[in-house]
Amino acid sequence: MTRSMKVSRNQIISAVVAGSVLLGGGGAYAATTATLASVKDAAQSEIASTYAQLDAAVEQTSAVTAERELAYAEIADLTAQIEILTAAQNNLETEISGLNNQIAGLNSELDDAVIGLTAATANRQYAFTTFVANTGGQEAVDKCTGGLTNNPEIGDYLAYVESRNKVYYPIHNHCGGRPILSLGIGDLVQIKDVGDYIVVETRDVQKGDDATVIEGLPGGIVLQTCHDSGSGMRAVSLVQI
Repeated sequence: MTRSMKVSRNQIISAVVAGSVLLGGGGAYAATTATLASVKDAAQSEIASTYAQLDAAVEQTSAVTAERELAYAEIADLTAQIEILTAAQNNLETEISGLNNQIAGLNSELDDAVIGLTAATANRQYAFTTFVANTGGQEAVDKCTGGLTNNPEIGDYLAYVESRNKVYYPIHNHCGGRPILSLGIGDLVQIKDVGDYIVVETRDVQKGDDATVIEGLPGGIVLQTCHDSGSGMRAVSLVQI
């Protein structure tokens, strides 16, 4: 602590010596009194300055203490957040481990299913095996190639109204399409170079009907052929397997 003023020993001695001449006359007494008053004032001023410095030091200490308490509170808050994040991380790791186990189980089931499907495919009994011969409208169908005709006009219409991919394959029954008349739900159909399918629905319609009569059939492929007699036609819906 720095003092702005100091009462020296010599000042006090001088005041006492001055007092020793009090008997010498009133003037000397007055001088001694003035000197003592000056020393007293200086001492009081120094004491006041010291107290002021102490008060400033106390204020600084209080401010540092408040800052330290604030820092401790922030540390405690950060510690709590770290504990929460650690717990969340542990929970996430546990969930990930569980999901990995589920994935491993599903992969094992998938492997078994693939093995089973491969074996089943090797032993499939197809109720109807055919192929896609050409693309076009009625003229393409009438060429009687022995295979299906891809009719994109009707297929695209069905795809549009049903908002899904759809293919329409007509074929004359005397040109290879007669087996379609015998197909029932669950029967297997193989279209070479296209895929294997299962029958999910059949529908009888009339010649001359517009395409709306076969709207809503499930699956992505519709086979169609004529009945042996009369004006009826059979539409068969297929889903790929």
